[in-house]
Amino acid sequence: MTPGRQDNGRFAKGNPGGPGRKPRPVEEGYLDLFREGVPPARAKRIIEKAASQAEHGDAKAREWLFNYLAGKPADKIQVSGAGGSAFRVVIDIADTGAGDQGLPYGAEGDPEE
Repeated sequence: MTPGRQDNGRFAKGNPGGPGRKPRPVEEGYLDLFREGVPPARAKRIIEKAASQAEHGDAKAREWLFNYLAGKPADKIQVSGAGGSAFRVVIDIADTGAGDQGLPYGAEGDPEE
């Protein structure tokens, strides 16, 4: 078993999952250009202007501000069958003769049992 993982391969509770990917040099270059072109004092003026425009009814400025302040709203996806009724998903797993290797984690035996 790998340290920091459960028997099924998932990260153990409290394990952050590693440091993640380091920024690519190209991305770092673009971020550096952005920081040079829009230093904090200029960014503050832009934000203040957008806030003023939003107060005066500018819907785009309002949307831009609140997407950053509160986060963009999640898209809602409704999954239903014909006429809005619930539908049933059936997954048929073929017997490959490979033992339990073809089954997902935690799956045992016949799904109809």
